[in-house]
Amino acid sequence: MSSEIKSLSQELQDLVREGYKIFRIGAPPDLSVCTEGCCMPAEAERRALEAGQANITRNDLREWQDAAFSAENGRASVRWVLPRTLELLAAGEDLNPIDYALTLRRLAMTGFPDAYRPAEVDLMSRFATALIAALANDPNGFRDDAMLDDCLCMIAGIGLNLEPVLVRLDACPVAGIVRGLAQDGHLQEVGFTAFWDAGPALDLAVGWYVSRRIEDRMIAFWDDDANPSELRAAAAMIADDIALRCSQDRRTD
Repeated sequence: MSSEIKSLSQELQDLVREGYKIFRIGAPPDLSVCTEGCCMPAEAERRALEAGQANITRNDLREWQDAAFSAENGRASVRWVLPRTLELLAAGEDLNPIDYALTLRRLAMTGFPDAYRPAEVDLMSRFATALIAALANDPNGFRDDAMLDDCLCMIAGIGLNLEPVLVRLDACPVAGIVRGLAQDGHLQEVGFTAFWDAGPALDLAVGWYVSRRIEDRMIAFWDDDANPSELRAAAAMIADDIALRCSQDRRTD
């Protein structure tokens, strides 16, 4: 674990440290990715393997994320790379050149959660709830390259239960939720992140986004003159978007 990288919260810092212990394994013979043409350069793969789990550079990790991946024998490389991935995610970094939502998708490609040990699944579940809280609590947490929808899609995409994540998000200051939803633009398009899979997780996320509870919290935030004017305007926009999205099918929640 690098002392130079500061996590967004102490909770995440502790989980990263735990992750290095739980996923402590020897370096695999290769990283299960293509090293030809426009894929990960062979030199970058060699450099990453020689550097060790805690010292893979951001650039080499992004190269690995961007290269064609062989899932058949890839679980060892995913488990080896994962602690460093979590460390950089915990610092608020975006590691996937295509989309933040895909950062952890290779876990699912290699059988997560069923093919992973219970301690590993538990660590990832706790990391997911801590990450969403840290992003919501940090003024710069949600941004164009790491939107709330992207983050929820990333978590759901590896088969983790979104319910505890959304419960934790509900407990965050309203200002953080406003920032997260404002970054996602108009809620008529929520679920627009291209990498959502249709199913219960997406339904749960969209149901949370457009719930009467969130609409009421947005209205209350907008109505409080003590809140920053820019965020108040965003909250008003979000409340309007929820009403527009649900005008023909009001919820009963």
